[in-house]
Amino acid sequence: MGFAERKEIALRKFEEDLKEGKVDLKIVPTLRLINSLEHFYSLSSCSGRISLLRFSKDFKKRKGSVLYKWHEPVKAEEVMRKIGELLGKVENLMLCLEGAILHLSSNDLKLAIKLLNQARNIGFKKGGIISIREEEVILQLESTERLIIPVIVNSELIADEGLISKAVGLANLLLDRTHQKIERLNKILEEFR
Repeated sequence: MGFAERKEIALRKFEEDLKEGKVDLKIVPTLRLINSLEHFYSLSSCSGRISLLRFSKDFKKRKGSVLYKWHEPVKAEEVMRKIGELLGKVENLMLCLEGAILHLSSNDLKLAIKLLNQARNIGFKKGGIISIREEEVILQLESTERLIIPVIVNSELIADEGLISKAVGLANLLLDRTHQKIERLNKILEEFR
């Protein structure tokens, strides 16, 4: 199967996932822009999120699960309410902020490298070519914003309301910063038309 066929399949899946509510709406304009480009199409992507994550006893994320997530700024009171609902039900819980991450496919290595370099210049520092196969490279563009704060450890609330409120404020600030990077990325992507 060639690049054009894989792109067609990916675009169909994107539209299906969008209808089913499985796509982060904040990043849809960026994904549509990527998908309109001749030599690129989007794969799994997220505009950044604030989340409450359940972790295993050894605090390995891969063994954890997202219990609540927000792709837009959230009020500290809402996060506190969700933590209160989870207290006594989960053993370990973290409040997290993860910056934007985009995965793209391209059939042109030179254009992929050009996009990667331009994205790095605007703050997508944690990225690279993560896969290469005949006629296709897979890029990852990842923003650097991160925040991870334990709030429940061994079924005990260890973060007070003041700390959680400040952490949510910081998470909102970082989420806004990652969203601004997406806007700058959109301007770069326009140049690839």
